[in-house]
Amino acid sequence: MAVSVISYLENSCLQWAAVDGEKATPLGAFPSLNQFLLNTSIAEIKQTLQTTDASLKLDELDIQSPVTEPCRIICQGTNYLDHLEETGAKAKDQPYNLLFAKDASTLAPAVGNLHRPANVQLLDYELELGLVIKKDIKQPTTITNANLPDFIAGIVIANDVSARGIQISQEQWFKGKSFRGFCPVGPYLCLLEDEDFDKLDNLELELKVNGETRQKVNTSLMIFKPAETLTEISTIFNLARGDLLLTGTPGGVALQPPSALKIKLATLFLSPHKRSQKFIQGQLKVSNYLQKGDMIEARITDVENSLNLGTQKLLCK
Repeated sequence: MAVSVISYLENSCLQWAAVDGEKATPLGAFPSLNQFLLNTSIAEIKQTLQTTDASLKLDELDIQSPVTEPCRIICQGTNYLDHLEETGAKAKDQPYNLLFAKDASTLAPAVGNLHRPANVQLLDYELELGLVIKKDIKQPTTITNANLPDFIAGIVIANDVSARGIQISQEQWFKGKSFRGFCPVGPYLCLLEDEDFDKLDNLELELKVNGETRQKVNTSLMIFKPAETLTEISTIFNLARGDLLLTGTPGGVALQPPSALKIKLATLFLSPHKRSQKFIQGQLKVSNYLQKGDMIEARITDVENSLNLGTQKLLCK
């Protein structure tokens, strides 16, 4: 059975604890997720839960992102058909797995404030299932559903927050997605046992803004699945214990791209600067971009409610 854990700050030291209802059982201090995974197993956590009476109140803890630096954040783009279609593309237009990265300094707590940088006009949300890497992958490796538990430690809720004016109009994906705080993760890291992995293909993702559902999807609709994606990545670059793979966002983001014809005409007749201005002017008419005071809530659940990832609650500042 899966176990949920948190990281929290106490006297400037990163501590870890197992979640048990509204309480948490201390597991000790580790400076990073990498070190926590290296020195702790699910069996040991369960043993601690059975043998200790020490507990903390969750609502009194300074909970942090359970994914910590140092790490890499690798992302899949347009990995759900509805999101691919809302970008103006079709399934046949993307026969490959789109991969990109976010800087690790984007990591932020899942509950609290989401700060919009002063130069960001078009702030968008992207709910994603995050996979936490269990061990180093340094060579081409065939990863299947059968051996996936050897490579994935657990799952988290993540929000791939994006500055669309930079990402799209400047064609700067890394820059537009790498502002500090642009990857709220958690609040819980759900550590999986072998029998839990079948549930990965039947998880419900839902994101709400001010109580209105904006994104909702089942992971069964994912185009490139985790095993296939990790196999491909292993042929290109290394992954390390504690790295984070974001598996793509569903449809329902605020971004409303111009039509293919408009893009073609703009490319032919407008300078890059003019194209950027036109794009931003058009998108500013879209009401779904995040504004000051918006409350963003995100959840990922399984049918049996046996996997506890917690709930993200972020107030846009």
